[in-house]
Amino acid sequence: MTQAFFRYLSAGITVFILCFIFSRQKLVVARKNLKMLVVPVVIVTAHQITYVSGVYLTSAVSASLIAKLNAIFIPAISFIVLVEERHIIRNSAFLSGTFCALIGVVGVIFGKGYSPGDSANLGAVVLIFSMLLWSVYAVMIKRVVARIDPLAITATVPLMSCVLFLPIVAFRGNIHRIVEVSMNSRLLLFGSGLIAIGMGNVCYYSALKHIGPSIASSFLLVTPLLTGVLSFFILGEKLTSIQLVFSAFLLFGCLLITRVKRQE
Repeated sequence: MTQAFFRYLSAGITVFILCFIFSRQKLVVARKNLKMLVVPVVIVTAHQITYVSGVYLTSAVSASLIAKLNAIFIPAISFIVLVEERHIIRNSAFLSGTFCALIGVVGVIFGKGYSPGDSANLGAVVLIFSMLLWSVYAVMIKRVVARIDPLAITATVPLMSCVLFLPIVAFRGNIHRIVEVSMNSRLLLFGSGLIAIGMGNVCYYSALKHIGPSIASSFLLVTPLLTGVLSFFILGEKLTSIQLVFSAFLLFGCLLITRVKRQE
């Protein structure tokens, strides 16, 4: 939880400064519409807390697989809430592509010889609930990006979340550890926050604005494959033959999803 707090803090402060310098008007708009962000901030903070708790209670492989449930939850919630998403979710290319991509995800994750093992049932339940929270958040933010720029949202949401994180970290975390670890560890922590939360969320919110939550969530299924590719170049880990085969399913599924046309 302490790591999450400092990653959110580093991303929020950095993006806020950049937005203040180069796009101050976007922050003004965000401030005028701050009420729109209150509920989403509470939800995304609860998501982060439950996700971290769930990962500790189960295996990393199970957590990676359960995390992909948002490719099912987000379209389902979008179908109920967002009228403009319904034609996408009914589209045969979208349904076929998402199904193929989900098969590919399972193969890429388990193709290295992993097995679910005896993961704690409680951890799985907590993670499923966490993914449901994230899915609700993504659908709510789709409405927000119509009024507030993605950069301003990324500058505001992490800082608001830190206000909720702080009492939890103060009482149950280890907030003083930041001054005890090495400088390299701090740079790695802050850098991961800036890249994953800062840059990542700007791109994700922009995708929500332009292609909608259903298609955006399906493209996130490619992350296990990207992790495998980066692990090859950075850590020297190789994808197995099974992983390569299922990678083809994953990429084919994403290709089908790109053929879906949005109705303007």
